[in-house]
Amino acid sequence: MDLNHQIPNVNVVFKNIDMVSASPYAMKFAGYRIAEGKISLDLRYKVRASQLEGDNQIVIDKLTLGERVESPDALKLPLELAIAILKDSDGRIDLGLPVSGNMDDPQFSYGAVVWKAIGNLLTRIVTAPFRALGKLFGVSGEKMEAIDFDPGSDRLLPPEREKLKQLGQALAKRTQLTLSVPAQYSEAADGAALRRRAVRSEIVKRAGLQLEPGEAPGPLDVGDRKLRGAVRDMYAERFGAAELDKEKKAAETAPAEPAAPDGTTAAAPEKLSLWARAGKLVQGEPQVADARAFYRKLEQRLVQQQALAPEALRALGEQRSAVILRALKEDGVDPARMLAVAPEAVDSAVGKPVPLKLGLAAK
Repeated sequence: MDLNHQIPNVNVVFKNIDMVSASPYAMKFAGYRIAEGKISLDLRYKVRASQLEGDNQIVIDKLTLGERVESPDALKLPLELAIAILKDSDGRIDLGLPVSGNMDDPQFSYGAVVWKAIGNLLTRIVTAPFRALGKLFGVSGEKMEAIDFDPGSDRLLPPEREKLKQLGQALAKRTQLTLSVPAQYSEAADGAALRRRAVRSEIVKRAGLQLEPGEAPGPLDVGDRKLRGAVRDMYAERFGAAELDKEKKAAETAPAEPAAPDGTTAAAPEKLSLWARAGKLVQGEPQVADARAFYRKLEQRLVQQQALAPEALRALGEQRSAVILRALKEDGVDPARMLAVAPEAVDSAVGKPVPLKLGLAAK
């Protein structure tokens, strides 16, 4: 029989089939008995040269998993999570499901083909749950999965706040989902930022300058004489006056800047007048016209050697977790559906954002 001509297009509709006894394939692939559920199928498929291609709509009502069933072919997946993502507030799962198969295969069964397609879909969902959740609601799930923080900071940035709003809206429509919020930090990125902030805060304090409550000190203004003096004093106190003198001499004898890539020669260092040299000597400055590199080097070593409180990084992670939980609560997410996870270190390069990766689970 030439299937190309006999059944080029078929549309079959099945309504409210009892899933408890309808198909053994469900149990086999899922590894669960089905305690309750009705399935309706609108099957639209074509057969060309014995190759079946289907574009089907499957609606599952009130699907409830029962006890586990031992099966060597069962998917080793948290199917409860997939079902919680797919089920709407009415307990319905509505799927557009493409299927395909070779009808010449002696093992071919349409039921097996459909359940295999469902299994593939569930696998994609549980391996990338945020992507699946975002796709259902027209947002980027990959971005929603992680909330980025600036190094050393627990401040929720505006784009990340918007992500949480979208996540809160999705969670409101999927009431069987719970969210875990880790207290994550980066020893490299956050550690460097916290040490730099501590050094700059101490320098500002020594210079007699005032910061607003909660204000973080920015880059040092080496044009400010008080700040320059505070840097030198702090360096000498921590590493010794001899080390400070050594750095001054290194700055005064540093070679001129190398030629630029285009072959042009850098401008020669500005020569100081006798009076300028005397003034810098009295003030304790290196006798160079531009001392920015000198002060950057002092600050860099101060930061590298700055000690951190033992719990500083863990506390930062916990503060970030609390900020996320508070924002979601403000958006109407039930606190009982959110879980704060213990602090843990993550990899993030110095100067790069630190992502807190959220987790989804089923109740």
